[in-house]
This record gives sequence, C-alpha cells and structure tokens, in this order.
Amino acid sequence: MHFLISCALKRLVSVVRHKRRGRRAEYDLVELLQRAGYKARRVPASVGPDAFATRGNQLLAFEVKTTRRTRVRIPPRQIAKLFAFLDLFDYYPRRTAVVAVRFPRKWVFLKMKEVPARAVIVTPETTSTWQPEGRLARWLRETKH
Repeated sequence: MHFLISCALKRLVSVVRHKRRGRRAEYDLVELLQRAGYKARRVPASVGPDAFATRGNQLLAFEVKTTRRTRVRIPPRQIAKLFAFLDLFDYYPRRTAVVAVRFPRKWVFLKMKEVPARAVIVTPETTSTWQPEGRLARWLRETKH
C-alpha cells in the first residue's frame, strides 16, 4: 500500500512540474513579445490559445510547448484551437496561428497556414517560419537563450 501511494505522489509531482515548466514558457513568450512592441497576454485556460498578441492590425494566437527532449509533437486539434480563436476576430485583417516551441537555449516558431492532417513534429533543427517583427527578431536569430 505504501509503495502505491509513493508512486502516485511521484507521478503527481512530475505532472505539477511539467505544467509549471509549460506555464513558465508561456510567460517567457509573452515577455519576449512585449519587448518587441506587441500587446501580449497568456490565456490561463486550455480551451483556446496558450497566448495571444496584437500589434497594429495583426492578431497572433500561440500554442506554446517546452521540452528538454529532442522533439515535440503537436496534435492537429491543438492547432485547430488557434484557428477557431482567430476566426472570432474579423476586425483584424492579419490573423496568424503560430506554434512556439522552446527547447533548451532555443525557440522555434512555426506559422501555421491551415490545420494539418497529422501531428506536427518540431525539433531544434526545424527552421522557424515566423519571427516577431522589430528588434527582437534580430536578438532571437543571434543569441542562444
């Protein structure tokens, strides 16, 4: 009995750490976007994007992932949430869905044009297809973070 309780507690601690690490990546992304001049916020519920940002006539919705491993898998349903959120805001002529993955010392940003049929696999070697505009873009390209 003691062994089962111990295993359950270890699993619970692991899940809490994982969620905390993900939340930290979301806050870090929001901070990066704000430094680049975007108005950005983290969304605390899992029904929409993890974060969103605006700048001028542009609205961005982000699915944020973080890992210590060499790859991340993003299911189509998580990308579909981004497009559903963006569809609510016809006011913005430029609406963009972005998958943001933080690996140790590197961010990878993928601009999504549509909901994929299969899961998207992202590795540290994946080339970013979106960059924030302005001075932060150069900083992201030139530094390890």
